[in-house]
Amino acid sequence: MVKRLCLIVLLLVASPVAWTGAPPASTARADSSERPIRTAGSHVAPGVDADPAWLNKIVHGLAARGDADSLLTAALLTYSPSQRAQYAQAAALVASKDAGLAWLHWQFCDQAAHCDTAAALAWWQALEPGNAAAWLPNAAAAERANDAHALDAALRRMAHATYFDTDAFHLAQRALQVRENAPLPPKLPPQHRDDYLVDFFERSIRTMQQQGPFMRDMEALGHACRIAAMPATRAQACARIGTSMARSGALIAMMAGNSMVMHNSNDATTRSAANRRLYTLVWRVTHWPELARDSYDDRTLARVWLDALRTRRHEDATLTALLHYRHIPDQPPPGWQPPRSR
Repeated sequence: MVKRLCLIVLLLVASPVAWTGAPPASTARADSSERPIRTAGSHVAPGVDADPAWLNKIVHGLAARGDADSLLTAALLTYSPSQRAQYAQAAALVASKDAGLAWLHWQFCDQAAHCDTAAALAWWQALEPGNAAAWLPNAAAAERANDAHALDAALRRMAHATYFDTDAFHLAQRALQVRENAPLPPKLPPQHRDDYLVDFFERSIRTMQQQGPFMRDMEALGHACRIAAMPATRAQACARIGTSMARSGALIAMMAGNSMVMHNSNDATTRSAANRRLYTLVWRVTHWPELARDSYDDRTLARVWLDALRTRRHEDATLTALLHYRHIPDQPPPGWQPPRSR
């Protein structure tokens, strides 16, 4: 959870942010390691599912079921990049019309020995032509190649899409349902079952966002949409894309999207509204470490968290539910400023 917070903060500070007040200064550093699962102080992750023989048995057992969601869960549970790619591809083949699984297959494709990344991307795009996220890889590739013509074409395609969604949250919800009905670690204390499943969900989200091209492509998009003196047509496209991302419900996309709107919109009212939304998101996100720490000892909090992950439509709604449970307002109090990072 804390590692995902660092990723969000990194995306936030990578783009210009104009707070109503002093902006935060962050030296937060992303950590791509996969253990421990959530926090350095968590008592759940260390040793619970670290037995390779037990974990491999569970992973292979899930994969052997052969249905799409069991294969999806095996891909998110394993620590092996090659297995992850293999199971993600198998899940997409079993449910060939499932856009979320097509995205997952694309995410992990380059970790497989024989995977056609261009074909995987085309598969996803054919299933979701109206999803701006499906054209993000094209924009990122063009930005890295310094191909202005291809970049503008990709940005136009993204700008005219109707929504932005990677399906990561919904995929994690599906995997969670399988995981809680499969054998749990034998060393798991019964009172920490809910906390363990929350950890699994959050690690699944982090795996989907970090172990493939998603974060790399998001950073490339941020760079493409904040260069100085960009053409007006590109700025307009970036503002439209940012608006779509800000509505996605995915915290990383929402924060990056509002920042893009602030930087690229030519309307002062629109920029001010994006500023307020971003300010509110940062307020909410800063409570994550406290919630993650407390959920170990607060069994009711862990249960509320797990129920929210099962039932809410996206990340922002889940975080808001947790804040309400702890009687923390989901809007920042007057005069609040983001804390400076250690």
